[in-house]
Amino acid sequence: MKLLSKVFECDIIDLIPKEVPVYDIARLTLRRTNKINKNGSISNKKETQVVKIDPVEND
Repeated sequence: MKLLSKVFECDIIDLIPKEVPVYDIARLTLRRTNKINKNGSISNKKETQVVKIDPVEND
């Protein structure tokens, strides 16, 4: 947790949910695209974006 708070530049308490989550598991839909360089060309580095979050019911 300490490392995460350092990476995100926040307090540890900010990483802990304030409410108990209803679902333990979620299905993420991600979009991966190439980054754009400062000169406008397409980079080989990828950028990940969360498109949708769907909760998964426990059986």
